[in-house]
Amino acid sequence: MSDITQNSPPLSQVWRTLVINGRRTTVRLETGMWDALDEIAEREGWDIPNLCSLIDRQRVRAGLAPSIRVFIAAYYRRATNLNPQPLYREAAEDGPTQSLSPLIRHALSACGPDPTESQ
Repeated sequence: MSDITQNSPPLSQVWRTLVINGRRTTVRLETGMWDALDEIAEREGWDIPNLCSLIDRQRVRAGLAPSIRVFIAAYYRRATNLNPQPLYREAAEDGPTQSLSPLIRHALSACGPDPTESQ
């Protein structure tokens, strides 16, 4: 997680200026998206500008920021598809047939604080 995003709410937007495919570009993403991209880059041994350059070369008719978001979603979807069984389920408060795995709870926490925890 970068210094810029670690103290920002996950849905706030942050601009970063990067050199992508030899040209200087500014990209605006939510802090949660930057954090996810940072994690992917670190895990895969890439730096952010080079990873964004790959995404930029691959995209068709879409802007760079939306393409980065789709890339992040596709990366994590593939990662979870490698082990499609949830690690753990517990009953959700919304009904007996609903359940929340730790992955879902983690993803929801990235959207903001749990409203039930403030009660």
